[in-house]
Amino acid sequence: MEQSLFNLSLASVLPSPCEVVSWILRADLTAPSPAFADVVAEFRPPFLANGLSVDASGEHLFVANTLPGRSSGIYRVSTKREAEANAEQPWYAPNCEPNGIKVRNNTVYYTGNNTVPVLRAVLGRVDIDGNGEPTRGQSLYQRLFSTFDDFDVAAGGFVVASFADFANPWTWIQPRTFSAGGLRFVSSEGQDLGSVPGVRRPSAVLIVGDSNVFDKGEVLVADKDTHGVLQLTPDDAWRRGCAALQRRHPGTTPKPPERWRQFSIAPLDV
Repeated sequence: MEQSLFNLSLASVLPSPCEVVSWILRADLTAPSPAFADVVAEFRPPFLANGLSVDASGEHLFVANTLPGRSSGIYRVSTKREAEANAEQPWYAPNCEPNGIKVRNNTVYYTGNNTVPVLRAVLGRVDIDGNGEPTRGQSLYQRLFSTFDDFDVAAGGFVVASFADFANPWTWIQPRTFSAGGLRFVSSEGQDLGSVPGVRRPSAVLIVGDSNVFDKGEVLVADKDTHGVLQLTPDDAWRRGCAALQRRHPGTTPKPPERWRQFSIAPLDV
């Protein structure tokens, strides 16, 4: 289901002509012919499942319902039950429509967006207590006139896919760059460290861990503008250049690194 600000805004104020239904499906990748045949959870409509993450124990999944309305929020379901329906209320309802989700230790991090009263993107966190219940929620970073999609957690902060950004007037000059987003870096304390252009519609982000294909620490970004995947190698020279630029011109955007490589999603056979 392709999303847009216009469609999500209409969904929040108009009755839907059809139900929006979501499932969580599971596939055994060790099987000779993997297939998504197991239904882990089936959610009662209206529900637009988006971000998905698993806790450290592997016993619970956290899923974001991005559809605006009273059911919007973060839901928690067990991985051990078949076809488990969601509860009437979300596990946690942040002050936004959540999108991306990552669970690290006893903390759920999320990105989300608001369209009322003004367009606003949010990066936040909520702690999990010993019983698996939410405790203290906190908004780490907000950006007006922008939308956040997916993100990933780094050692010193976050790499966020800013799908659209109307706050930068330079993107208004040409139709191709109008509202173009970028890859935004935010510190653990919520400080904006700048963004990397070169990708206009990022929708998913992955910081590579242990892999036989990519180097550890590389950043892979799915870009809807080019319908491909971008690969960023943030080497030491690039980090030093960004740090120097920030010292000279605080708040500016670092130059795009030279080591961007773009390739189509289809040939990515691993």
